[in-house]
Amino acid sequence: MYNRRCFDSILDLGQVPDVRFSEAELSTYQNWRDLVNAKMLRKIPADRTTDCPYCGNVIEFVTTSIRGCVTHLANCPDCGIFPLHNNDISNWIVDYESLVDGITRAMNGREPECLVSEILWNIGYAPLGRQSRQIFVVRPVELQEIRIQIEQFLPHGKTAILLVIGNYPDTFFPAFSDDRIFSLKQLCEFDGCEFSLNMDALDAQLHNMYLEKDDMPVAAKRNDSRDLLSGNLERTLESYILGMKSRLRSADDMDTIFRLPQFSLQMLAGMLPEAPSISTLSRTINGNPYLKILYKTVNDSEAIRSFSLSRFKH
Repeated sequence: MYNRRCFDSILDLGQVPDVRFSEAELSTYQNWRDLVNAKMLRKIPADRTTDCPYCGNVIEFVTTSIRGCVTHLANCPDCGIFPLHNNDISNWIVDYESLVDGITRAMNGREPECLVSEILWNIGYAPLGRQSRQIFVVRPVELQEIRIQIEQFLPHGKTAILLVIGNYPDTFFPAFSDDRIFSLKQLCEFDGCEFSLNMDALDAQLHNMYLEKDDMPVAAKRNDSRDLLSGNLERTLESYILGMKSRLRSADDMDTIFRLPQFSLQMLAGMLPEAPSISTLSRTINGNPYLKILYKTVNDSEAIRSFSLSRFKH
């Protein structure tokens, strides 16, 4: 069986904005050069620091000329002064574009559509879970401006699915219910040469989820539906408030005025993956103290400015 340790570690770091390794770090993994050959790892020049190859300390180095030859010298407080090889002063960065391109071509023979550079891709449609579904791949990078871009491109329908590279908080994707979000690490395969997506495993997961829901007692289905709606409302309202907070802050910095859009239950219904009736929305919000706070906040610029998840989260 192929040793995936380096590949799995890279997939675990998808939420990190700038993933890079020293060659010393990569050399602890077997087969890491297979990822170089597959173009998922690319070498770039390092800045003025590197890892000491003897003790692992992060150390500074200088480039000088000795007898006409360019030499890189490091000064480690524990190991002393010593020359560095060219490999010691390079970093390796992760090229997620190559990964997504590889699995898309394996799935449907096409190129992925990049929606947000190095962050979000549309990789096409596939018959999954008894429906034709649009598939997106995303790196959940925790930067507010990137989150806003991601939300602009993701559809609010109930069939699309999301494959996530890395770890993410529960409130990151308000447009998607939990049963349509999957870890790419569990589905992506690498044989040492090529990437692929295990479509059979993905289809089985979706199919089993629907079977479990079909077998639920009526009361359990009702409770499950109510909890799902409350969770979607919470994520949607929180995300909207944080987005408006960012817009207000930007306007303040530029000494301009940003007027909040008038937010209504009809507007909220259109933002949910499955639009409930207005009466159901009203009943759900009024029956949940936290949702009432969120809905009261969306039309109040001062409340939005002071909003904090850590402060208001029950």
